[in-house]
Amino acid sequence: MSTESLLKEQIEKRFLANSAIEAIEKKVELITKKLILDKYQKQHLFKNELEFELVDVRVAFSNWGIYNLDVGNIEVELAYFCISKLPKNKMEKLKQGKEFYLKYKHLQWSTYSIPLWEGLRYSLTLQDILKGYVNLEIA
Repeated sequence: MSTESLLKEQIEKRFLANSAIEAIEKKVELITKKLILDKYQKQHLFKNELEFELVDVRVAFSNWGIYNLDVGNIEVELAYFCISKLPKNKMEKLKQGKEFYLKYKHLQWSTYSIPLWEGLRYSLTLQDILKGYVNLEIA
């Protein structure tokens, strides 16, 4: 077997492995989002005399091994946005912050002393997600 054909075969195997990893990530992300949204969507966050509603869940993977499919932790960020009555200028800022989040999936830094949105971060294991054990302390 020539070096060229061996290299081509290894590249094809690597491509298939990467495709499998991406498919696994996407499936676990969907399962995680569904579990968290189903459980915590109706549970509002109260902070600084304001009420916040869960809008979205962002899922990120950490500790993927370079040469194996070993998953360590799944990092989760819950994006809460204020639903309390606010002055017009703060409502406009809240709307901009929400649009930014929905477009870029990243919470902007809040310049107000009392934030209009809040990101709560948690670390979960894949085993807990697959068993449906998602118990987050929302505070």
